[in-house]
Amino acid sequence: MIGSRMLVTNVEFRSPVVGLFKPSAMYGGVPIDVGVFADAGVAWTSFDKPSFAGGNRDWVRSVGATVRFNAFGYIIGEVDYVRPLDRPERGWMWQFNFTPGF
Repeated sequence: MIGSRMLVTNVEFRSPVVGLFKPSAMYGGVPIDVGVFADAGVAWTSFDKPSFAGGNRDWVRSVGATVRFNAFGYIIGEVDYVRPLDRPERGWMWQFNFTPGF
């Protein structure tokens, strides 16, 4: 995706692992989330317009599942299993991320 303008959207359903089985407990002693998601984005320039505005730039989409965990309150680890929908040569892929705690 190359461009000076972009639009990105995400739909995600996430739940604490303990909360799936005992809703009153929420996280309990296990700070782990599981979820599923769908992402989409498009980038364009002042010369090339996005497809929703009649141009030739198409959306790039992906779907997947995620597990997020809180590592001692300092860092959030995330493991994703992702399927890019608009890259026919690619199948399911693993993705690993670390972010500051929230």
